[in-house]
Amino acid sequence: LVAAGVASKPDLADAKAQLAHARLGLSRASAGVDVTAVVLRRLLNLPDTEDLALGEGLGDGVGFTPPATSEQLLRLAMQDRAEVKALRSVVHARKKFVKAKHGSRLPHVAVNGNVNYANPNTRVIPLQDEFSSSWDVSLILSWSPNDFSTARHETERAELDLIQAEADLRSLQDGLAIAATSAFTEYRTAQQEIQASTQGLAAAEEGYRARRDLLTAGAASSTEVLNAETRLRRAQLEFINAHANLRIALSKLMHIVGRAAP
Repeated sequence: LVAAGVASKPDLADAKAQLAHARLGLSRASAGVDVTAVVLRRLLNLPDTEDLALGEGLGDGVGFTPPATSEQLLRLAMQDRAEVKALRSVVHARKKFVKAKHGSRLPHVAVNGNVNYANPNTRVIPLQDEFSSSWDVSLILSWSPNDFSTARHETERAELDLIQAEADLRSLQDGLAIAATSAFTEYRTAQQEIQASTQGLAAAEEGYRARRDLLTAGAASSTEVLNAETRLRRAQLEFINAHANLRIALSKLMHIVGRAAP
């Protein structure tokens, strides 16, 4: 275009500057990809020669429909997560244990019963040369000061263990509440980013086509076309990042409710 007299030398210099900047960005991006690939192979325990590639499209579904609010997300987490179920079982068991220890401080009552069927039966007087039956029932009430003292200490220790388990459960619930709110906010933000980036991409594509048409008609400069293409590439990158952020946000939501990402 410069040789044909359509573009000026400053336009050419600006185009070269943009090209150099793009090459620098490409070099940085390639280095980032190489480092990320090494980290990913280490995390997945893959050999260094293993090829890495995307296994799904960014727009593919994940088979998980997030709840409408963060409160509903927290309820799902408290209902389905394995560690919540485990802590609730611990709390329930320790409550039973405390109740049992409280009972051990009380007097012990034992009931014993026997039935004897023999020939001769020594409990039958006078003795007879024949089979006969007899029975007895005894009730034993016992209490020991030493047992009471021991049971009191064991009860206090059991109550402390119960308090600790309940505190752990509350701490887990608080952590899940914060994580649920944060993840749900990220999910809503990612949805808005997709909507905005879709509109921005459509506008950038239309602007680029219009600038190319104007350049062909001699009504626009090459710099304007290059700037329009730069805006288009930036809009495409934002569109991809928005979809990636949505997948990350969905994965966080699934992790909170204890479900594995696909």
